[in-house]
Amino acid sequence: MKIRSLPLLLLVIFLAMPVSNVYAQEPTPPPGGWQYLRAGIDWGQYHLSNPREINIYVARMHRGELSATIDTGIAGGNLSSGKETTSGMAARYDDVINYWGQTWGNRNDIAVAINGYFFDNDDGTPWSGVVNSGWYAQRFSDGIGDAGFAWTAEREAHIGSCVIHRANKNVVSFELWDDTTNIRGVNIPHDDERVILYTPQYGDDTGTGSDVLELLVEMTGPTQILPSPAKATGILRHISESQGSTDLPFDHVVISVWGETRDAFLYRINNGQINLGDEVYISQEISPCQGVPADDWTKTYASLGGDYHFLNDGVFDDPGTSDSGVPNSRTAVAYSADYVFFVVVDAFDCQPAGGQSRGMNIHELSNFLEGTLGATDAVTMDSGGSSTMVIDGVVVNNTTCNFTRNCGCSVEEGEVPPSQTILDPALTYKTEWDDPTGILEPLVGTSMMMVSVQPISQTTTFTPTQEITTTGSADVRLGPGINYSSIGSVSSGTQGDVISDLNGVNGVLATGSYWWRVAVGNLVGWVRENLLFGGATPPGPTPTPTPTPTATPPPPDFSVFLYMPAINRAAAAVSASPQPVIHTVGTR
Repeated sequence: MKIRSLPLLLLVIFLAMPVSNVYAQEPTPPPGGWQYLRAGIDWGQYHLSNPREINIYVARMHRGELSATIDTGIAGGNLSSGKETTSGMAARYDDVINYWGQTWGNRNDIAVAINGYFFDNDDGTPWSGVVNSGWYAQRFSDGIGDAGFAWTAEREAHIGSCVIHRANKNVVSFELWDDTTNIRGVNIPHDDERVILYTPQYGDDTGTGSDVLELLVEMTGPTQILPSPAKATGILRHISESQGSTDLPFDHVVISVWGETRDAFLYRINNGQINLGDEVYISQEISPCQGVPADDWTKTYASLGGDYHFLNDGVFDDPGTSDSGVPNSRTAVAYSADYVFFVVVDAFDCQPAGGQSRGMNIHELSNFLEGTLGATDAVTMDSGGSSTMVIDGVVVNNTTCNFTRNCGCSVEEGEVPPSQTILDPALTYKTEWDDPTGILEPLVGTSMMMVSVQPISQTTTFTPTQEITTTGSADVRLGPGINYSSIGSVSSGTQGDVISDLNGVNGVLATGSYWWRVAVGNLVGWVRENLLFGGATPPGPTPTPTPTPTATPPPPDFSVFLYMPAINRAAAAVSASPQPVIHTVGTR
């Protein structure tokens, strides 16, 4: 190669380098340094004294760490169950199976959780969209501009804005029926016309009336945001006509149909165009409002609504509201080319014991995120009294002062009184507390979590169609794990069969137990392996043998160990001891 070609070659290499390597700014560490939590996940606390005393709690996840991801939490585990603490949601979603890697069976290890977006104070229903472990569980509001942080299966991040859902882009179709039917809504209370899609995040069942046609579909993956021609695929397992609510197992959806559309579906069923065992296809798309730049929502894995999108590609965008310009407690999600950040700022803490924190306005928060952390984009969640950060199950910030504003702060000349820094308390959507550990923590509707993904673990104890019998009273659940609701229980000695699972997670480890899908009694669902015996009759108690008198043996001679190296002594001791029974574990 000629020497004069080298500058051009270097320029080509430079332009081809990933943007993250060229422009990324490494975050300035907190005074105490970053504290390791999991591979790729750390956290730390900053304290500023200018322009006032401020405590800032930051967790960061390296976007290049393949075992780390982001997910959302829903209070009570479903959209219709009310409110829960952020730490309660972290515990609820810990050690449950997820869909990271586009397959079910890996498990969550929750390292960090923060409170999510605004919610209805009466029932906890999120105000905006929710994507949970790949499921598009609740649509973002059309035309409102509250689409927030999104994290995809390809480890991409963006912050949405104004979106809409076009009817002909959100459709269901069938293997033998080429036409598509528009999905009117997702996980909304039943209507008297058209089609509603219900996912497991809605509740234990659809809650519909008796005059509805419902199709239960076992999915090969969540009903993700998959614009046509891409689609989520399932198998039609049950058709219920005018029978009322249908249960929602963990990997199933229900298509509920009313009115004239119901008549059209019944016609197709009666004419053999919709049959049990047929494939069902669901495509969903999020479209930008007119004049708004388009974001790619395909295969979004986790997302919640967002409040102020105040940092956009490194540029501060002033929200211009009365709240944004005054110091307040804040919760935000930000990202750079290399990291995703969870950030919580405390306020209204003027206690003389130290660690005082008087909050930040949005411009100050933007300067910190960009200047100290190197973030390029950021959005706030529900801030004020809801602001909470949980590390390994423990609340680390001062939630009491954030909510009560009764921690010794006085109003200085020219300052806005704390009671005026955000909306009137009657409109703050956070009026309840939970304090089982003595730490006052607000009840909220959703959370966002940093997750260390644990690999799938399965047993091969049973096989599909094998007869089983319960060895004790057993709850039958909607999914593999105690996070799924029980649909009933059966007594000890109830006989049944192992049922094949479309997604290959029979025998999977979750919430501390291995689980099998079974038909037992008149129920079909998931039961712990340790409550099942493979056969028609469990073995009875082993009779205690009558001991035979023998001569007293001489004491063991331990001198053989005296001069062995330590590792050899240990090995010899193990080989001389009774060996444990190994429980066979396989991987899928």
